[in-house]
Amino acid sequence: MRKILLSFICIWPLILVAQTSFSVDSVQVSSNYPADSPVFYPWIELTNNTGNLLEMRCVKVLDQKPAAWETHLEDLDSAYNYVPDTTTFFLPAINQQAQFLIVSFHPNNTVGRASVTLKLYPASSPNDTVLLTYLGSAYASPIDTTTAINETNSWLPDVTLYPQPSAHALQVNASNLQSVVRLFLIDVLGHKVPTKWTLIDPTNIEVSLTDVVSGTYLLVMQDEEGNSFTRLIAKQ
Repeated sequence: MRKILLSFICIWPLILVAQTSFSVDSVQVSSNYPADSPVFYPWIELTNNTGNLLEMRCVKVLDQKPAAWETHLEDLDSAYNYVPDTTTFFLPAINQQAQFLIVSFHPNNTVGRASVTLKLYPASSPNDTVLLTYLGSAYASPIDTTTAINETNSWLPDVTLYPQPSAHALQVNASNLQSVVRLFLIDVLGHKVPTKWTLIDPTNIEVSLTDVVSGTYLLVMQDEEGNSFTRLIAKQ
């Protein structure tokens, strides 16, 4: 009986170490905008794989940017004035609303590139760590069209949005829309707004704005490889 008990004690810690308490949809995300854009929001979504609320630690590992740029860290509940060295937030239990982390870039009309890397882990399990990298790039505006396509939106280079502003539905036209797997809005506070959308055909997506409050939003479209297209829109 004593031998069986000792064997159980040795195996149990191994099971805990092998468990992954949370997951991320990507470990790297990037955004490219004209330098005169006021702000842009690369974001990474987090999922709690447990049945309990997770207290998370977020530690800044790298923050490289041009002198004029500002970088802010945001989640569903808080917006910080800058990317702090260490902060704490809570990840809802599984089957509840997903959490996401945004490092917003404010280029202040300055051309350049910025990179922010965060180390993320549950407070109760520091070994369960993921490194998240946020990249921002701002180009001169106005710019040469060919350069803009190659540098910023080679995945969706020819997107047209109408009407602008939109009251009930926004039409998105481009040549490669069948590769879109995620589409959502981000409001001025950096909060993700779930959005109903329909792929009408490979060149047309209709975005329903019926349940969206009037205001300015960032439209985000992504493919399976994590490429993003972002554009400011207005809802009447």
